[in-house]
Amino acid sequence: MSIATLPAEQPRALILRPPRDATVRLFWIFAAGHVAVWMAVCLLTHPNAPLDMIEMISWGNHLEWGYYKHPPMPAWIAWASIELFGKALWPIYLATQLTLVATMWAAWRLARKMLRPWPALCAALMLEGCYYFSLVGTNWNHNVIVRLFWSLSVLLLYRAITENRLWQWLAAGACLGLGMLSKYDMGVVVLSMMAFALLDRRVRPLLRTPGPYWMTLAALAIFAPHAWWMYGHGFGTIAYAIERGQINESHWTSHLLNPLLFLGIQLAALPVMMLAALPLANRFWRRWGRSKPVPVAVDSPDLPAFDRKLARDYLLAAVLGPLAVDLLISLLTGAYIIPLWGASLWTFVGVALVFFLAPNAASRKYRQTVATCALLGLIFAGGRTYGNVRRVHLAGKPSHMQFPGRQLAAEVDRRWAQRYDQPLRIVAGRWWEAGNVSFYSPGPTIVYGDLDTEECPWCDDEQLRREGGVIVWPLDGLGPLPDFAERFPEAVELDPITLPWQSDGHPPPIRIGMAIVPPRPGPPTDGHNPTAASP
Repeated sequence: MSIATLPAEQPRALILRPPRDATVRLFWIFAAGHVAVWMAVCLLTHPNAPLDMIEMISWGNHLEWGYYKHPPMPAWIAWASIELFGKALWPIYLATQLTLVATMWAAWRLARKMLRPWPALCAALMLEGCYYFSLVGTNWNHNVIVRLFWSLSVLLLYRAITENRLWQWLAAGACLGLGMLSKYDMGVVVLSMMAFALLDRRVRPLLRTPGPYWMTLAALAIFAPHAWWMYGHGFGTIAYAIERGQINESHWTSHLLNPLLFLGIQLAALPVMMLAALPLANRFWRRWGRSKPVPVAVDSPDLPAFDRKLARDYLLAAVLGPLAVDLLISLLTGAYIIPLWGASLWTFVGVALVFFLAPNAASRKYRQTVATCALLGLIFAGGRTYGNVRRVHLAGKPSHMQFPGRQLAAEVDRRWAQRYDQPLRIVAGRWWEAGNVSFYSPGPTIVYGDLDTEECPWCDDEQLRREGGVIVWPLDGLGPLPDFAERFPEAVELDPITLPWQSDGHPPPIRIGMAIVPPRPGPPTDGHNPTAASP
């Protein structure tokens, strides 16, 4: 029926309105549910901040272009949270879940460029079946934030390749640069995408256009300050990565065993995602080469001309390319790659699975897949809740999230206030104990982690002697920190602090050693340190 034959009384605006896409609303409902469920898990079963979160907050109190382990991005975001909301954990937990949902969104938007709406939705929601996305996705750290920029880079680069607009190249470069400011894992994406651009005959002509060079310039401009910081600090972050990878200690067998071990652990992330695709199983056994051509999403008129072979090769590069780079690095250097460093590898595996194996299943099958993904997400959340609550019974010991950080900070502040009428400004010791005291104390404090000026350029021994402070350490066989008595002979060691864990099962109480370094007599100090930013 044409517009001319419609009854005159019908509003034209209603006639021309495009049909609603139910998958858009369903995606956002699913995303909101994910955030709500996992926020509840974190807030109800984490009586104490996790290890990495405490570390990010301690670093973020001092805005540096890098820290002794990693680039600065997650620490900066933790600082912003504390500045905006005070010493509260819920904003950081929320940032964690919003970051994961944004990663899912990027996978969904890439899928929408290659698949119909329902297959695209299923391809993105399959991430709910990946344990990197759920079970280990409750802690704010570098692995979480790099996943966001990893996914956005892959999405924007595909759009830049297929549409070749300058803003897309610049946006892709910005995400690459921000990803490198988050974690160096981003480098494997850069290498795999470079290899794809050089090897693919359809993409190579773009290298003669200005877009890729603007992308490179944007990425380098963002990463350059951190690169300069690395140079000024002796490339300490690289040395840390080498130390964690045990490259200097590798035996010739490490060149074979470590890549196989990393590959095996990474592949273990796939079975549950495949379980989410069970409703599509009748299509999974078809050879992808015989599948019907995948039509574009007809409800999106702004899509570019669809090139199935380009999409296929790009997905292979995005999914298998970074994995191949990691395995090659491990093979050549013998490095042991920490399994969590592979958390971003499978961001687009759901898109690839649906694209290759089930692009044209019946719509009811896709609805069943969505329901399966939601069920798996709830099962993971329930399992994580049970594991957190019953940690002592399952693992034989409490977790960091059950550490009595608030009680420790209260006792340290009480002992300090009994002796001095000035606020506690410096807490020294191992990062975990000192960071908990700093975070849960009422006032702003500086963490002098490991009493090491290379790790903490914002503090030194002289400042601790001048302003005074406390030193804390665990009495679990580690003993006081190295050179503790020699470096601070004036320190007064107090009775140990004994506190119960915040868990059931009644594990043995934790004992924390404490010493006070008296402030140097003299005129009052405002605690200002020109080398450190105030928390």
